[in-house]
Amino acid sequence: MEGEGESEAFCRRMALRFPQIQPLLEAHLRADGDDPEYQQLYAHIFFDREFGRWFNSLIASSSESDLKLARSIASYLEEARAFATDKGLLELLRVTFVEIFDYSVEAQKRVARILGPTLLEDYREFLRILRVPVII
Repeated sequence: MEGEGESEAFCRRMALRFPQIQPLLEAHLRADGDDPEYQQLYAHIFFDREFGRWFNSLIASSSESDLKLARSIASYLEEARAFATDKGLLELLRVTFVEIFDYSVEAQKRVARILGPTLLEDYREFLRILRVPVII
């Protein structure tokens, strides 16, 4: 969309790649009303709220299909993180994404089973900044 940055474009591409995310994106956009002219995508808010809650429910699920989907999305994010050069997109992936996770021992174990090595290290760094014991 006109005026959007790379982070917003990435969210739209992610929703195209994973159709399960599309309703979350639409809900985020409708928060500004039903008129598409006034609907704006705020990538960091979307990742923190709609996507973050949903993704956390996937990794907490005991369903193998949910975990498989979570791993696929995490892999997509890991690849984007590896090749991202845009400062805003890097911040979305390095900071906003890892901040969606809780930092309890159980949450750390769930996250460690899903994330790739680079995002997992970003999550560990987030935990260290918070001075939370890192058990993974």
